[in-house]
Amino acid sequence: MKGKEITILGAGISGLALGYYLRQKHPNATITLIDKSETVGGVIDTTIVDGFLFERGARTFKVKRCHELLRLISACGLQSDLIGYDPPFRRHYIWREGKLNNVTMNPFAFFTNPITRGLWTAFFREHNQPPSSGDETVWDFGSRRFGPRFTDGILDPMLRGIFGGDIRKLSIRATMGTLKRYEEDYGSVTNGIRHNLFRSKPPCPVEGLAKADLFTLRGGMRSLGEAIVKTAGLNFRGGEEVLTLPDYETLYMALPLDGVKRLLNDEVANEFFDSVDMVDLISVNLGYRKRVLKKGGYGYLLSSLEPGYVMGAIFDSEIFPQQNTHPEETRLTVMMGGAQHPEQINHSDEEILKIAKESIEHHLGIKGEPDATFISRYPRAIPQYYVNHLDRLKNFELYMKQKWPHIHLVGNYMRGPSVNECVLNAQRVANS
Repeated sequence: MKGKEITILGAGISGLALGYYLRQKHPNATITLIDKSETVGGVIDTTIVDGFLFERGARTFKVKRCHELLRLISACGLQSDLIGYDPPFRRHYIWREGKLNNVTMNPFAFFTNPITRGLWTAFFREHNQPPSSGDETVWDFGSRRFGPRFTDGILDPMLRGIFGGDIRKLSIRATMGTLKRYEEDYGSVTNGIRHNLFRSKPPCPVEGLAKADLFTLRGGMRSLGEAIVKTAGLNFRGGEEVLTLPDYETLYMALPLDGVKRLLNDEVANEFFDSVDMVDLISVNLGYRKRVLKKGGYGYLLSSLEPGYVMGAIFDSEIFPQQNTHPEETRLTVMMGGAQHPEQINHSDEEILKIAKESIEHHLGIKGEPDATFISRYPRAIPQYYVNHLDRLKNFELYMKQKWPHIHLVGNYMRGPSVNECVLNAQRVANS
């Protein structure tokens, strides 16, 4: 008897994870992924340049926030390739007022840091601030509860690093929903933190990473997509762009927002799609065959209020030295683009590389030419969830069920840009 035939448009992490979970539900089905790219994985990709391992997209994942991703990696036989990062001091840097400030996740250091000291009063007073109902921007929420200094100094670079966006437009519910729930459920964020601080957390699904802060795959994240295809027995048709809406009994769409919008070509659906801005991302990998980085830690971020043309940089060789291939090696990834610099996506490679090198010289004191470089451009890659996004999403999903009950959508434009969120959403759709 012929098994069920399932088609998924899009072979990024959302489509791959969806294929895996649909295989669990339909073990005898023929599941086919179709993508215009010749390879699976979408923006998750790894390249080797002159011996340097460069991640082109996502590469660091928080252990405590990515349990479903860890389960997926383990199910695909890659558990032995997992490597963790657990430094004694988890150093994050923020470029503010002309210098790098170490924002260590330690209460004493946090409140004595030049850019965060003085916040004792703000945090002490926060629990007495009256709660507010309804959605609002991250900036309005943060300023109301903690004051502009904390919001501009900490929340701005943090959200810029995740969304590449503008906290004066981004929704608090859609981007930092836990903080908003704490305010609504406990009356304040500090009360919510206190009530949940010692609540038991789910155990890490990979025992060897229980004490780690971050994880990745030793040979690069590209191997995950290939492993999912093999483990789930998926058929992959690459180099094939679907230009018209297929007439299938059931259709799964894991395409970028623009691709879904073009295929559906529906006025009501377009109202939702048009409400989600997508910003560009440019990553510039730099490799040196010597140690040129004087700082340890994760990397640094810039506030949008600071002059500069980058969003920050990741210290790849410091986070995962297991991926280093030279006796003395430095690998950095400079992040550019975002809402503040939409013009950069059209810059030449020479212009982009010049900005990246000038930025790390100014911020990190690194001079001299790198031994290897690689530039990746991702136009309209990161979704911007503006105020009341979740309400618009709810209405859009109801409309989809009424008009196209046979079409199922997954993608970062709906509930979260992180890889783990994409995996969770794929699991939810597969089981619905």
